[in-house]
Amino acid sequence: MKINFKNTEDLRRAIDETYFGENEQGTYNNGVLPKEPVDLKISKDDIYYKILTGLDYDVKLRNQIIEGSLTCCISAEDDNNIFLKPISRFCVQQDGVYSFY
Repeated sequence: MKINFKNTEDLRRAIDETYFGENEQGTYNNGVLPKEPVDLKISKDDIYYKILTGLDYDVKLRNQIIEGSLTCCISAEDDNNIFLKPISRFCVQQDGVYSFY
């Protein structure tokens, strides 16, 4: 399922922390998916919350800062949020736009 993720600031923060942030060993991830990626949150007031509730499959996120899509899995749900965990293995950033492989 492909969805348009509207919260660009949260998406950029999660991508930067996951793919380009510092890992447990004190080195940087350099575009490689770490063992513990940062989850993206979809709140209850988002239309996608109702669509994704109870589903168990991968979701492809689209946004103007992504060329193509970012593949995520639904990692957790609670009464107010659904959490998406990035699972695309590699990320390349060029001119503020991200590509995933």
